[in-house]
Amino acid sequence: MSVKILPPKDLVIDILNDNPGCEQRLLDFYGAYIKAAACAIIDSGTDDCYENYVEDLESEIKYRIIAKLPVLRKAVRDKLDAETLYIFY
Repeated sequence: MSVKILPPKDLVIDILNDNPGCEQRLLDFYGAYIKAAACAIIDSGTDDCYENYVEDLESEIKYRIIAKLPVLRKAVRDKLDAETLYIFY
């Protein structure tokens, strides 16, 4: 069974409404997951494996998340009446 970790409702609404600071709040919310994804397991060819943190990979993941937010907003607005997004509280 997989567990889905979703941001709080107020953050989702802020993202959909493109409120200031929502991108950073989203990155903060998923920060631990992004760091974990930016770690690569290195197999040295022997019995030793070690984890290597790749800072460039973390930056790329963050960049791609932020770059996809406008796509998310458009997709939701295409599904819903655009006015609906602004009446949620």
